[in-house]
Amino acid sequence: MTRSKAAAVTGEVSDAFIAMRLLVLLAAVCILAGSPVILAQKITLVPPTKKYPASDKAIEKYANRPEWRVEVPVRTEGGRMAPELIRLIVPSPFAGGYSLGNSVLPVVPQSSIYRFKYEDIAAATNPDFPFRYLEVDWNMEGQPRGPNNSFITPHYDFHFYTKDKAFVEHRMDCVTKGKTCDSMKTGYDQMRNFLGLPPDPFVPAKYFPDNDSSIAAMGMHNLDGSFKYTVPNVNHNAVIIYGSFDGELAFLEVSVTLYAFQDAVKLAKQGKKKSWPIRQPKNYAYPWWPTQANLQYLPQTNTFAFEFTGFEFRQVEPYPQRTQK
Repeated sequence: MTRSKAAAVTGEVSDAFIAMRLLVLLAAVCILAGSPVILAQKITLVPPTKKYPASDKAIEKYANRPEWRVEVPVRTEGGRMAPELIRLIVPSPFAGGYSLGNSVLPVVPQSSIYRFKYEDIAAATNPDFPFRYLEVDWNMEGQPRGPNNSFITPHYDFHFYTKDKAFVEHRMDCVTKGKTCDSMKTGYDQMRNFLGLPPDPFVPAKYFPDNDSSIAAMGMHNLDGSFKYTVPNVNHNAVIIYGSFDGELAFLEVSVTLYAFQDAVKLAKQGKKKSWPIRQPKNYAYPWWPTQANLQYLPQTNTFAFEFTGFEFRQVEPYPQRTQK
């Protein structure tokens, strides 16, 4: 090897070493600050297809934006550590304006889901906190579905799991057909876990299971029967979902469209945010549970904040034992 080539190789190694040191330093700073930046991660398209390369590129670019982060400020209440809120900072899905035509995300329905952001929630080290793990999806929709065929608009799905990532990815698995579980190929025992609902008191009154919504690494989706399922109402308001698996709550999900993000921009001019109450169960499996979901535009950084707030301390009731298989 010539001296010039050796110098070039040494320089490349040095640059790589410096880059790695900077990455480690950034991670350390984020942990100390309690607001981990969400770094680039694997993007999964459900169902898999190579038919939409432009959409794939748009999602990848958006997923790698540096603004993503999770914040969990805490307080002490009654001698207990309590979450003030759980906040996800979301990069603006708009560029050059706030109409749907300015969306940087694909908005042409293609009957698929991009699962593109995953993050452990740092405060989950406290066993009293309900949420362990966060996932962000962009649901492209397609054929009208859901109650009254009101789910037709592409939207974010913010999943806050009560289980850790390893449990979600490995225990809550199934053989899929399209976006949902193929019950025949998955088998009886595992579908029994997907279809096993929590006892009534652990889910708010009037919630009902969406029978065709068993999804791998998610679970069963239970919808609010008191919500008005029309296209305009779904477009401008959060659909709040209690997810379940194997007789327990598995996640709390909020689905919001870009119309709601537009509404948040308008409200920010008045110093306000979009807010929705979270309907409460009779029994609580976790000591702290949120009572409100918010969406706020932050003009200083051109980002949005999605939050769970109003955490209140509850007396925990154990799930009853399920009949052994």
